[in-house]
Amino acid sequence: RISSLDEGTTQQNHEKVNVWAGIIEENIIGPFFIDDNLNGENYLALLQNNVVPTMANFSSI
Repeated sequence: RISSLDEGTTQQNHEKVNVWAGIIEENIIGPFFIDDNLNGENYLALLQNNVVPTMANFSSI
């Protein structure tokens, strides 16, 4: 027997990151990284601050 398996495991606060990327026609948009939890507020900020300005740089979109 392995005693560490019997005792169970506990999770610490693991670092996490969300990645967003998109493809439109021949254009790759991103990747953009979100270090915080992905919720409606953070997703809207990602779209407004990163995705839309990046898309504005493509003439074919």
